[in-house]
Amino acid sequence: MNKTSGRVSVFGYDLDKDTVNAKRQLGLVPQEFNFNPFETVQQIVVNQAGYYGVEHKEAVKRSEIYLKQLDLWEKTQRTRAHAFRWDETPSDDCPCADA
Repeated sequence: MNKTSGRVSVFGYDLDKDTVNAKRQLGLVPQEFNFNPFETVQQIVVNQAGYYGVEHKEAVKRSEIYLKQLDLWEKTQRTRAHAFRWDETPSDDCPCADA
């Protein structure tokens, strides 16, 4: 969505004058699997950070910190495609499978 007129403020940060800080106040939690199923968990996190202007090297560093904090580090090299068998049945250890 693009602004066509008016003023946008996010927690006091003007989107036109302080774009970086305004975007830092926002988060994104995808509700559907709309990412590349062959990307690893870490690649997805790094790419999401890039959408918010975080440089690649910094995003890689932060992804390690946060994925470890969330106890997901051991799954960072898995892909969504890896989580499913060829018949598209979720595997038992798939964090994205419905219970």
